[in-house]
Order: sequence, then C-alpha cells, then structure tokens
Amino acid sequence: MLRTTSFSLPRFLESLDLSGTPICFLPESIKDLGLLRHLYLKNCKMLQALPELPSHLDSLDVSFCYSLQRLANPNSWTEGDARINPEV
Repeated sequence: MLRTTSFSLPRFLESLDLSGTPICFLPESIKDLGLLRHLYLKNCKMLQALPELPSHLDSLDVSFCYSLQRLANPNSWTEGDARINPEV
C-alpha cells in the first residue's frame, strides 16, 4: 500500500495532539523527534498503523482508534504507560 505524507513535523515538538483527525498513518520521521514526550491520537478512527515511535515517549493515547492494527514497537509499552486498547 502506498502511503503519502502530507505534512512534516517540527523537531522541537514536546506534545502532539491529533485526536479526532482523519489521519491514517504517521510519518516515519516521528521517531526522530528528540523532544516528543506526549502523543495523543484518541478517536483517530482511520488510523491503521503506528511507525516506530521515540523511545523516550512518556504517554501515548490511541483509545478509540478502531482501525489500528499494528504498533511498530509494541514491546516499548506497557498498559501503565499508554492507552493502547482501542476500546478504552
């Protein structure tokens, strides 16, 4: 499947909230965001997969992301760290 990225992310981001948007994929470059600590994707019902995420991410919310099928680095997360259940 061909994926196109229509936006780039500034490297200085500490928090990114895309909750409720029709995003299907995040750019692979998200793993290079050195300051990103919080990523909120709640209610992104078209989100299908997450690429590798920054290892220093403190919180990830993908609740109600019903189309989410794949996390690139799921072993980095425990239930205490992130809301990774789409039915939370």
